[in-house]
Amino acid sequence: MKKKYENLSSRSARGFTLVELIVTVAIVAIIATVATPALSTLMRNNRLSTENFQFIKALKYARSQAITLKQNIVVASISGTQNWATGWTITDAAGNVLQQSNGFGNGSVFTQDQLQPSIVFTRFGFVNNPAAAPFTFTHNDAAAGLSLHALVLLTILLLHLLH
Repeated sequence: MKKKYENLSSRSARGFTLVELIVTVAIVAIIATVATPALSTLMRNNRLSTENFQFIKALKYARSQAITLKQNIVVASISGTQNWATGWTITDAAGNVLQQSNGFGNGSVFTQDQLQPSIVFTRFGFVNNPAAAPFTFTHNDAAAGLSLHALVLLTILLLHLLH
């Protein structure tokens, strides 16, 4: 009788069977296959949000500097066109560069609908050219056939900033 119990205890201590291992690997593969598309979409959405917030942060900085320095501050597209994806500069009235952004990569398109290459904040913190809104962020992923959009309205931004 002792041999019977010794065999069972040594057998259970050996580990997983091949069938158990194959089933576990199959379950992990199925979960990974289901989770991958959701993760890709999440990463694209996070990239879009980050770029959106980066631009809003630059606008807040420009408005703050306009009020602090009591002069007009210009936020201008580096390309000189309505496509801001290549970056922008923030300059004071004398033309000194206060801040510069190198723009976005990874298939980002960042355009201004009203064909304005710059936004001017007055010394009171208001937008001098209100026709400069809205801005549209677009991420194009041709391989996945996806396009994500976000919209920034300067009037909404200014209402938020005044609180």
